[in-house]
Amino acid sequence: MMSQEDKSFSGTIKLTSTLTEVLCVHPGEPAAQ
Repeated sequence: MMSQEDKSFSGTIKLTSTLTEVLCVHPGEPAAQ
């Protein structure tokens, strides 16, 4: 069972990686695919 702290830690990790992905692809610039 995960504690409340573990849950919020996992949520922070997911949020951080999502933000990193968004910030790495700048709007208006051609995305390398």
